[in-house]
Amino acid sequence: MTDFESLSSDELFELAKKRKEEEKARKQAEVKLKIDELRAKRREVTSHYNKEVSALDAEIKKLGGPNRKPAAAPASGAVARTPGVSAKIVEIVKARGQASTKEINADLIAAGIEPKNLSQTMAYLKRKGDLVSVGHGTYSPAAGG
Repeated sequence: MTDFESLSSDELFELAKKRKEEEKARKQAEVKLKIDELRAKRREVTSHYNKEVSALDAEIKKLGGPNRKPAAAPASGAVARTPGVSAKIVEIVKARGQASTKEINADLIAAGIEPKNLSQTMAYLKRKGDLVSVGHGTYSPAAGG
């Protein structure tokens, strides 16, 4: 053991610096070990899950049911679309010949459909070629549509 009284300030500083580096390396090694343990646990859980799903699929197949893959989960932040909203919007615009987003919104509400993300749906329908923009917030059916 070192007698700290006999060390110069520079020697004490170097000793403290070395000790700090050793502590940092020890903490990094502990974190790496914990990460490795968690990854091993994840592999174990995933393996167990896959075996369970395979067993269920085999039982379904044995009973004559279709062997379906699970539906992909929506992306983070994604909102599930109400089926038929796009078709209803195109139907409204075709019936009117030309419609503003306010008119489309009102017609959707009257039809019992809550128009979520209407501007994004309108942009989608334009990209798809079902509608064309004839002015700011005003749409008409695409030619040939």
